[in-house]
Amino acid sequence: KYTTSIARKLNIKGLLNIQFIIKDDKVYVIEVNPRASRTVPIMSKVTGIPMVNIAVSAILGKSIKRAGYGTGLYKKSNLVCVKMPVFSWQKLNRIDPALAPEMKSTGEVLGIDTNYKRALYKAFLAGGYKFKKAKQRVLVSLNDHFKQPALPMLKRLFRHGFFIMATWGTHKFLEKNGIPSKMIEKFMIDKLQKRMKNGRLSFIINTPTTGKNSQHSGFQIRTIAQIYGVPTFSSIDTANAFLTAYKVFDKETKLEYNTITDYRKKKFEWFK
Repeated sequence: KYTTSIARKLNIKGLLNIQFIIKDDKVYVIEVNPRASRTVPIMSKVTGIPMVNIAVSAILGKSIKRAGYGTGLYKKSNLVCVKMPVFSWQKLNRIDPALAPEMKSTGEVLGIDTNYKRALYKAFLAGGYKFKKAKQRVLVSLNDHFKQPALPMLKRLFRHGFFIMATWGTHKFLEKNGIPSKMIEKFMIDKLQKRMKNGRLSFIINTPTTGKNSQHSGFQIRTIAQIYGVPTFSSIDTANAFLTAYKVFDKETKLEYNTITDYRKKKFEWFK
């Protein structure tokens, strides 16, 4: 209802991207822009096609063909581009960092290379994620729905040499599947906070339970982690991607930062 009300007051029609914060039942609008304001500029940058210009020309009656572009799929590029959302958890009070259907990102970054793993690593770096050379502790806390799907990733985590700390249910699951871990209890949140403050926790994998109760230990752990800049993942896919980027970091791969035009001239490598 807030979105509809704002749109009516601004006399807006069509698809829009409206970012706003609600505090004490008062709505603060951050920005209002066309829905294509994020994806289209990035796709134009990646492909080299001025999509906004072409769209405006089409609206004015000029066909894509007349604009100098053919029909069908565009030619393949040597680029590998990874778009990553950027969040502002530390600037918003009492906001659960766990991802949900609503959009919580406040921007995005782009990792570009001719190699997927390097592009992914660049995207994480640009997004503010930290990688630590020494294999330290990783906290894992999964709800029952995600335990089995996360098993391959958890085995991979152990093979990488990380020391796994886990909440009671996750610890029992890991124990059953032959993965060593140290069990932690709810009352250990203070100790976990000290480890985060001292930089002794590499990252956290936490899939939240239903609801957004700020008294739950998971909510508290995710919130504290954001204060100390500890990477926290509530998605198994993202945690897997982070481990892939960790491989590039471990190998001390030398990264190059060139223009998109330069990358287009290079050979496509993908998973090398």
